Amino acid sequence: MSQRARRLERIGLAAVVFAVAVSCGGCATLAHGTHQTVLIQSEPTGAAVSVNGHPVGDTPATVRLSRRHRPHLTLTKDGYERIELRLDRHASRWMIADVAIAMNPLQVQGWDSVHDWPQHIAASVATTVGVDLLTGGAYAFPAVVRVPLTPLPSTTSSATAPTPAQPHH
Repeated sequence: MSQRARRLERIGLAAVVFAVAVSCGGCATLAHGTHQTVLIQSEPTGAAVSVNGHPVGDTPATVRLSRRHRPHLTLTKDGYERIELRLDRHASRWMIADVAIAMNPLQVQGWDSVHDWPQHIAASVATTVGVDLLTGGAYAFPAVVRVPLTPLPSTTSSATAPTPAQPHH
């Protein structure tokens, strides 16, 4: 085989490895997406729900949220205190698949030197995990958010009306 043919073969192999690495990048994004449906509940029910300042309905409300950012929730109901909170998110279990795929030694087959494997694996981890971090696929919200509402203090006065003054004789 000529030098030129070997070089073209290496370039082709590198292109295939790159294409496979890119297509496998963001496993969590591909597996469960960048958005999630969350059920917002309140006790009592019937509270108006806003997500990032946009009204989305009354509790119980099912909302579709982008995993990329932590949404700001507001719940309001007459006679109850206004509730504002940031919805927490946690790392998706699909991130384990990202790392497992990225650290697979078979993905670096064909490289000339075993000494180059660590840098190739590190680049693969950065690509797969990076895609999920940027798209929000790395995160998940709780499936159900329960918010207890606190009644406002009563505004009626319990004091008795003053008695009129008695004339002095």
